[in-house]
Amino acid sequence: MEGLNSPRLKVESGRRRTVWWQRARAATAIATGVTLMLVGVTSAFGQPLDEAPSGEANLKLPDLSQVQFLGIDGHKLLMIGIVFCVLGLLFGLVIYSHLKNLPVHRSMADVSQLIWETCKTYLVTQGKFLALLWVFIAAVILLYSPSCCTMRLCEWPSSCCSA
Repeated sequence: MEGLNSPRLKVESGRRRTVWWQRARAATAIATGVTLMLVGVTSAFGQPLDEAPSGEANLKLPDLSQVQFLGIDGHKLLMIGIVFCVLGLLFGLVIYSHLKNLPVHRSMADVSQLIWETCKTYLVTQGKFLALLWVFIAAVILLYSPSCCTMRLCEWPSSCCSA
């Protein structure tokens, strides 16, 4: 019987701490990315007051209850589609839980864990790259936007900056 100071116990607790630390770093990276994305999105909604609003957000949609398709109005047809989507989601969750509870061979579990860790590392690396790319794109947009002319942050040609 191994005691509390056994090397095996120390390695397992070290692994747990490493996994916890990796999850904490991943959560921090995701929260930072979402925050940067939201900051960028909110600045994109600003429009001058003298222009009429235009774009996808201001499209006028027809009343779907006025449209008939094979004797069913459009609103009911969309609701039936949502019910099918929810039923498909429930079916997927039930099948997933059944598969998750099936016994698995030790070597297959090890291979699966290796694949999972490899994919997770790849996704974290790609997430860091995309976050850095967003920062560079935001810097370029800020430097080359016509509003920087009014703030005198850059020297624009007179044709671009006629204010």
